[in-house]
Amino acid sequence: MRKITTTAFVLLAANLFYAQVGINTANPQATLDISGSGTNTTKGLLVPRLTATEILAMTQQNALGSQQNSLIVFATTTTPSGDFVTSKITQPGFYRYTYDGSNAFQQYWKRMEPSAFERIAQGGKTGIRLIDADIQKYGLIGSNAIDASFSNQTTSFHGATGDNSFAAGINTLSSGIASTAFGNDTEALGNGSFAGGQDTRSVGLNSFAYGENAEANNINSVAFGKTNYNLGINSSILAGRNNKITNSFNSAVLSGNNNTINYTGTSADDWPNNYNGVANNILGGHTNSITGSVSLTINTIVGGINNLINESRHSVIGGGGGNKIKPAVAPYDQPYYSSNIIAGGEGNEINADKSVIGGGDRNLIRLEGTAQYQQGAGMSTISGGQFNKTINDAHFSAVVGGRGNSTKGSYSIVGGASNVAQSVAEVSLGLFGTLYTPQYPNAYTFNGTWFNDLALSKDRLFNIGNGKAPSNFDFQGDVVTGSPLAVRSDAFTILKNGQVGIDIDNFETNTSTAKLQINGGIKLSANSTALSGNSCDNTNRGQIIFVEDNFYGCKSTGWALLNN
Repeated sequence: MRKITTTAFVLLAANLFYAQVGINTANPQATLDISGSGTNTTKGLLVPRLTATEILAMTQQNALGSQQNSLIVFATTTTPSGDFVTSKITQPGFYRYTYDGSNAFQQYWKRMEPSAFERIAQGGKTGIRLIDADIQKYGLIGSNAIDASFSNQTTSFHGATGDNSFAAGINTLSSGIASTAFGNDTEALGNGSFAGGQDTRSVGLNSFAYGENAEANNINSVAFGKTNYNLGINSSILAGRNNKITNSFNSAVLSGNNNTINYTGTSADDWPNNYNGVANNILGGHTNSITGSVSLTINTIVGGINNLINESRHSVIGGGGGNKIKPAVAPYDQPYYSSNIIAGGEGNEINADKSVIGGGDRNLIRLEGTAQYQQGAGMSTISGGQFNKTINDAHFSAVVGGRGNSTKGSYSIVGGASNVAQSVAEVSLGLFGTLYTPQYPNAYTFNGTWFNDLALSKDRLFNIGNGKAPSNFDFQGDVVTGSPLAVRSDAFTILKNGQVGIDIDNFETNTSTAKLQINGGIKLSANSTALSGNSCDNTNRGQIIFVEDNFYGCKSTGWALLNN
């Protein structure tokens, strides 16, 4: 008791004479200066320790006001009630009383210790990380980095380890300079990169990955969606699932599933000198592919399923299913093939140059080409239909529709059912016309015979078939050897030498010099039912008419009776 009284007296005296109090020191340097005792092993200052309930009761008894602003206690428990005054006591620790006014919401206890971040120094760098984070579960902090992430694994590959980087979420890593990682198990490895969502990775410079298992692995690459993988420079995958871009400049997959842009050569974006593996795009669909290793630039697949563009330039598939432009295995494998279009349909294929298939089912353009005359290998069109073909030397030809038709001669046109335009500039229409072996299938093209006087040729110029076939005829098979065979016939034929045959099959085999040959009778009539009503002048010489039950021929002297 004596010791306590003496101490109190000393404190009072010090307060009266010096306005400063020193404990365990004769030279206080502040209003209250406490020094540790030299012999006492327990040092420090113990402030009142109260439960949150006791703190609330003390406040509600109107014992506290503006005079107690900054009162300090140590809370040993968290608040059990929803009262605002103790609502911020969320964990044991030091709290101070804050009085901002007489309103109930202006009086509360505030935590004195930092509750979120702290600045730390590691490996010669300083950054900011969550307080009390287990350093065994993070890599070394990057310079001026902010690490708001939570790691539950012992590793050095979590956290904001890149200079000026930011990491948040669970088990994230931002190791690139000025990179950002959000979400769960994401990695931003490239400088200036961003990774968000679930298990995403941004590896390239300024790359961006967001979604689930998406990867952006090259310069300025973007990958959104699920399990999308982007290794293209300046390329993007914007949505969908299991889409992939590898080694391609300025390319994109907009959406869809299992679509692939894969260039295995050396990409170059140096227009116009070296421009390859650039600007290939898939807009959607399922399992579409743009692939190549030699020539693959500015191609587009709009949508559909199982469509393929291979080793081509400036080509488009509009949609449909199983359509192909220059498939990998081709009889005429020329790297310059370009500017082909398949608008839609199913199972259509172009292996040529600058050709078009409008749609339909399993139509085919497959033409021969050569590097010596690049512009000659194609320029053909199939408007639609089924099982139509433009093959062999049928450059600059067209199939106007129908089923099972083929153009084999250059500049030819075919339509109808199971017809073949076999020579240069031949038109074949109708049904199941006869077949033949032409003299000139490929005149006026790069590897054809430049035969300028086709008027001497007995190849067909125009043919209309009128044949027939059983209901189970195979339109997809070979027109010559297919089974069951069609019964082929011709209704009308014009040969290039000007001969005309009517109802004569394979008219090109005729040995006559007659310009008009008819298998059957000819019925004539006249403009007037009276002979005098029909003109016979110089312009009508050689005309034959049937009038007044007689045949008449026009001569220089007028009408002459041709029968008795």
